[in-house]
Amino acid sequence: MSGISSYQLKSQPDGSDIVIGTSVENGQTKNFSVQSLSNYSINSYFKNISWQFIVLEPDPSERETTYVDTNNLTINFSAGFSGKAYLN
Repeated sequence: MSGISSYQLKSQPDGSDIVIGTSVENGQTKNFSVQSLSNYSINSYFKNISWQFIVLEPDPSERETTYVDTNNLTINFSAGFSGKAYLN
């Protein structure tokens, strides 16, 4: 097996790329996709944040608010900008 320093550098990882890690539970080597690590990091960060804001733009006719449940809603924007905001 070649040393790590002999591998070619990749400028930007792809979500399907695999990285190697070690289980803290049993010390076994594990494989993780870049996408799974990204999802875990983002979800871990955002689940501990409370959001409170008022949407002033765009006009209410240019956005759609869907109440998912008592703690969550989705706002879909259109027109000059687009995206989604998830609050809980």
